[in-house]
Amino acid sequence: MNKTLYLFRHGLATKSTQGYGEHIKTARLLPEAYKPIEKMAEFLQNIPADHFFSSEYIRCVQTSEIITKITHIPFVTDKRLNEYNDISLSNFVNNLSSFLRDIETMNGNSLFICTHAADLVVLKKLLFNVPIDEADTQSNAPLPGVLEIIKNGITEEINFNE
Repeated sequence: MNKTLYLFRHGLATKSTQGYGEHIKTARLLPEAYKPIEKMAEFLQNIPADHFFSSEYIRCVQTSEIITKITHIPFVTDKRLNEYNDISLSNFVNNLSSFLRDIETMNGNSLFICTHAADLVVLKKLLFNVPIDEADTQSNAPLPGVLEIIKNGITEEINFNE
C-alpha cells in the first residue's frame, strides 16, 4: 500500500477481561479513556490526512468525535470496520480486505482509522501478507491510546497512555 495509515483502537470502554458481553455494540467510553485520546488528537492535528474512517460502534464513534473536536475533521463510519462479532472469520477478513482495496484507490496519501482490536491485528496481517487464523482476532492488538503508523512497510507505535 502506498499510503500512510494512522491506525488506532477506540478508547477504553470496559475493564472486564471477559470482553463486552451483550454490550458489544453499545459499550461507551469510560471516563479514563478521554485523556489518552485527547493527547493522540493533539498529535494528529499536525498531520495532514486525507481520509478519516471509524467503525460504527459507539465506542469508536465517541473516540473519533473526541479527535474531531481537536482536529476539526469529521470521521466517516464504515461498517466493514465493525467489531469481529457474529460473522465468520472469512467474512470478517473479506470485509477488511474490501476496505483496504477501496482505500488504495482513493486520492490522497494519509488516512486515520479508528477501529477495534481484532480489526487492527487483521488489517496489519493483510497489509503485510501474513496468514490469518482465528487466534489472530484475540492476540497482539495494541491497547487503547496507542497509535500505530504504517508507512512504507514499517510500523511505528506511539503510546499516549503515559
